[in-house]
Amino acid sequence: MPPVSKPAASRHFKILRAAGLLRQWDCGTQRLNALRREEFDTRFPGLLDLALAEAARG
Repeated sequence: MPPVSKPAASRHFKILRAAGLLRQWDCGTQRLNALRREEFDTRFPGLLDLALAEAARG
């Protein structure tokens, strides 16, 4: 879970779903999320790779 409150996370996920950048599904009692990488790369070329590289650098 991200370091934000549940309502804030829920709002962010809702916005990302509405934009078509997030796929969400239920698995038992959990709700899982995944970025739609192809959509993300089409709309924001290179941004995700840059963010992941920065996160890896720590």
